[in-house]
Amino acid sequence: MSLLLLLLLAFFSCGPGQGDSGPKPLGFGRCQKETFSKPIPADYKFAYRLDAPDQTFLMQPNLQEISGVSVTGNSKYLLAVQDESGILFVIDKATGKVREEVAFGKEGDYEGVESVGNDVYLLRSSGSMKLIKNLDQSNQEIISIKSPLDKSYDVEGIGHDAKNNRLLLACKGSGSTNALYDNQRAIYAFDLKINQLDTTPVFCITLASIQGFLKDNPTIEKIDKLQEVFNQAKFDFGPSGLAIEPQTGNIYLLSARGNTLLVLSPEGQILHLERLKNKIHSQPEGICFDANGALYISNEGKDGIPGTIHSFFKK
Repeated sequence: MSLLLLLLLAFFSCGPGQGDSGPKPLGFGRCQKETFSKPIPADYKFAYRLDAPDQTFLMQPNLQEISGVSVTGNSKYLLAVQDESGILFVIDKATGKVREEVAFGKEGDYEGVESVGNDVYLLRSSGSMKLIKNLDQSNQEIISIKSPLDKSYDVEGIGHDAKNNRLLLACKGSGSTNALYDNQRAIYAFDLKINQLDTTPVFCITLASIQGFLKDNPTIEKIDKLQEVFNQAKFDFGPSGLAIEPQTGNIYLLSARGNTLLVLSPEGQILHLERLKNKIHSQPEGICFDANGALYISNEGKDGIPGTIHSFFKK
């Protein structure tokens, strides 16, 4: 067998974490699904007016840097977490007032929160998580979950994919120093049955697919603002929040960078892209839905302005 053939076999037999200093799935160029563009389906309608909140809650000072928002499993309360604070905030959905504070860990870069039934997952930018099991029950416990990812992936978005019994984790970073991957953003899946992360991305969001979407759908609202962001060589999109619409399974991705919202079908088709108004969404970091389909977006406060949670009802 030739030396060249041996080298090729060695290369293609290496998976994430094999023959490498750490898992770099994007470095291997493998994704289960890549986002793609087509003309928006005639029967698709985006149901929210993100420039006109139906309700706005101003956060108390210790939620100035609110970085993630979710809804309790019974859909009665909002949950929030903020950068650098190991505290879960339970918030009244009617008033926006903090009902309870639950300490779950040391200070750290907490970027997301998601509930699964009575359990709550708190996400760090390194991809590791804290699990509050049986929230608000006498047998509550806190569990640490390690991750094969690291800070280079800058994991900020987390959402519960109930249909597939998994959490989706969205990354701002590529986990690779190879510039080839600067124009991709990965979403990984954490299997809730076996409590394990699949190191092959379940989705890769590409700059090319978003540029294709703008070409395929030239009549979308405020396309000129979107072209300012995406018709560039640099991919100015870094997921800061992720949520899955319960009724459709569509994936909603916020990006504070570029101030945009991207909506994907479960198959990865781009369905909606919107530039958010800075006046309303100063720094969008968290997103979730309640059982009735109401959409919530949290924003970090800036320049003395408090953090906010906006709610949007279907139109």
